[in-house]
Amino acid sequence: MTTPTSPGSAKPATQRLLAVAGWAYILLAVAYVFYGMVTETGLYGYLMDLSLRLFGSAGQKSTFLVSLVVTLIPMVAGIVIWAKLGGQGQSAPSATSAPPEASADSVARARSGLRATRWIAAAFMVLPWVLGYPAYSWLASQERADAQTVPQALSIEQGFEAPAPSSKFVRLEAQPQLDLTYSITKSRAGSTGSGEYYIPLTAAAWTPKEPLRYFLHFTRYGEPTQDDFAGPFIGKVSADALPTPAVKEYERAGIALARPYFVVSRIRLEGDKPRDDSEQIGWAFVIIAAVLAAMGPVVLLGGWLAYRARVRKLA
Repeated sequence: MTTPTSPGSAKPATQRLLAVAGWAYILLAVAYVFYGMVTETGLYGYLMDLSLRLFGSAGQKSTFLVSLVVTLIPMVAGIVIWAKLGGQGQSAPSATSAPPEASADSVARARSGLRATRWIAAAFMVLPWVLGYPAYSWLASQERADAQTVPQALSIEQGFEAPAPSSKFVRLEAQPQLDLTYSITKSRAGSTGSGEYYIPLTAAAWTPKEPLRYFLHFTRYGEPTQDDFAGPFIGKVSADALPTPAVKEYERAGIALARPYFVVSRIRLEGDKPRDDSEQIGWAFVIIAAVLAAMGPVVLLGGWLAYRARVRKLA
């Protein structure tokens, strides 16, 4: 004997698959925009540059939200199209046509949702420690290894020399071009915050016709001092790491950037080596994991309250 099926009975698996894909897209979109906010590159960097040119300022939160909305537009458009195509030929069920067992099915679904909430709460309480500890161990080991690293010595006056591929830190002898400094001040709650400074580093005989190959980067609260511009410049070296607004500003000024160019970000030192911050990384891991784990009971309580409200409504 065959059992009749409703038009939508074959769709739960597809709907679950689409839900998983949708959440995965959202997580990737948030990660992409967050990375752009930290590095001031990508879509976030372009929107930040546009806001700076049009309004003279750019809000970090507003730029983040606009970037996220723009990133999520393809997913929203896909949902709308799928809903229209999937909804053709289907009509909304009538309240009077609900079978007698509908209430029991609703209670079963509510219980299933409560079980899922328990698993989610358990994940919040356990996964931050289980997944976070290996990440902390790796970062702390890298920090301790960096603290034993002697920065590679380079001098632009002796001709351009790229850092060795294995070098994370350099000690650079160069001339700062202060008139070509790119800076942006970050303020919070109406008060002046930190300033990000990017200063080209060149040979003394450099001319604007030559491409820029090195930049000094540092962060300061208030005005920088003469010590900030004094060499040698010791820091962590990164290739092609200028924020998008800075790149666009140099392009508009007609100043070429070499490919690759290198950004030397000042670091805190102990003697002539990078400082060991592995202990700070450990505390950060404990705090983040504890905060995420504390969300587990909150999720569990919310799921239980939702379940009780659902059962009372169906009673």
